[in-house]
Amino acid sequence: MIAYYIIVFVFGLLTGSFLNVCISRIPQGKSVALLPSYCGICGERLKMTDLIPVLSYIFLRARCRYCKERIPIRYLVVELLTAAGFLLLFTKYSMTIDFIMYVYLVSVLIVAAFIDIDHMVIPDEIVIAGLIGGIALFFYNLFKTIDIYGDDLWWNPLLGAVSASGILFMIAIIGNLVYKSESAMGMGDVKLFIPIGLFLGWRMSLFA
Repeated sequence: MIAYYIIVFVFGLLTGSFLNVCISRIPQGKSVALLPSYCGICGERLKMTDLIPVLSYIFLRARCRYCKERIPIRYLVVELLTAAGFLLLFTKYSMTIDFIMYVYLVSVLIVAAFIDIDHMVIPDEIVIAGLIGGIALFFYNLFKTIDIYGDDLWWNPLLGAVSASGILFMIAIIGNLVYKSESAMGMGDVKLFIPIGLFLGWRMSLFA
């Protein structure tokens, strides 16, 4: 059993490493798959030994091997946060479809959160990625016998998507009127809650 937790933790670290690539490149409009890994400061192509999650950060003392510039601690935080999230989900769901789908959601939300912190924006690509997973989960639940949402209402996730994003949309409109600014709440938050609603259903979406 311990071996399973180790595998999930390592998988989380590797996924976190990929999520760091997404966080860095998506706001720049760069490919997250086609381009090789490189230093974001000097542009030097990185070797496999530079890309080992957590360990490379520690052994390199948080500095690029080539230009010696400091590597942001965000890279380490994202890797450990992703691994911890995966472990918590595995503890609750074990190796099930639910585990896989919620791992997907957590990954999307981590990318959205850190891009939002750095750039104050949630790119549409992140919302679309979330929608793909949410729609897949919706159709999966239409045909399985155990309902992930806790009831037999097939429209539960659809109501979750509409209600959660709708409430945030109303808050955004009211905030814009009160503060006379369109920056009171960004529409990225509103759009992101559409896939969140598909994953969580209306009850948990309203709670979230």
